[in-house]
Amino acid sequence: MHDDDTVVVIDCPDCGIGLIAASEVVLRSCVERDDWQYRARCPHCRCTFVAATTRPAAAAAAAAGATVEYWGLPAELGERPSGAPPFTVDDVTRTVALLADDVALHAALRRLALR
Repeated sequence: MHDDDTVVVIDCPDCGIGLIAASEVVLRSCVERDDWQYRARCPHCRCTFVAATTRPAAAAAAAAGATVEYWGLPAELGERPSGAPPFTVDDVTRTVALLADDVALHAALRRLALR
């Protein structure tokens, strides 16, 4: 059980370590990766930020009254055509170059639309 005065430790990227009411913290967990983060607003600079945390720290914050949200990775991440090769550094380099060249990008999109 917790009361309204329960505080948790936060680490603002600008101001550093501080304390905030647990009820003002939102914990976020990616269910596929057991990855935990929290979202909070720094009481000093008033900036909202997201920072990584550990499962034990998240459990303690949740017990103190922080809200917990669960989210999942997009289904598209698991949709790879059968037999398709994995992306390579060369694929990424070519994509970045294509995105930087409007004429080449539009030409590539036109070719895809004609398939």
